[in-house]
Amino acid sequence: MRPLFAFVAFVGVPLWTTADEPKKPDYYPFTKGCKWEYQVAANGMKIDAAMEVTKSELKDGKRYFTIETKVGDTSTSEELQADDKGIYRTSFNGIATDKPVIIMQYPPKPGTWTQKVKLLGQDLNSTSTAKESVEVKVAAGTFTAIPIEVKAEIAGQTIQGTTWYANGVGIVKQKMDIAGATMELELKKFTHGK
Repeated sequence: MRPLFAFVAFVGVPLWTTADEPKKPDYYPFTKGCKWEYQVAANGMKIDAAMEVTKSELKDGKRYFTIETKVGDTSTSEELQADDKGIYRTSFNGIATDKPVIIMQYPPKPGTWTQKVKLLGQDLNSTSTAKESVEVKVAAGTFTAIPIEVKAEIAGQTIQGTTWYANGVGIVKQKMDIAGATMELELKKFTHGK
């Protein structure tokens, strides 16, 4: 389950605002201290998971973030960046990709994009499709969210799934299938940072 959740965190997971910036759509809040609590179901097991923004800074017109994730006894970290065109993952557990991985294009709207990056020396080829907003009901409540479908291939394995992003909250739900192993994540609680 650890490798499954770690890869899901890398592929599926993050837009940004701070108190002194104009209000923008915020489909993945990155204020320091933002925290998400999830219930994860995988391989017949249920386990709690938590994600928290531990670092957020602005430089050269881009916002940079660090997110720490805990699933049971396992901790991971990832680095992301955001600008006016979208949000990107740049490294996972200190290992950088050769170029940023697009998580969500900004402003969010229906459309498809493909990308090819290197991760741990392997080619990661993916196709992502943002859909129209839908209503999603999870333990934390009912949200209007944008589903983004991802299909990726790395090291001969196929990964596919959908992540639902709600404005002002971030990821509220995720379903993934990695080489026949399934995982579902559901938001239980979101606490905004300060």
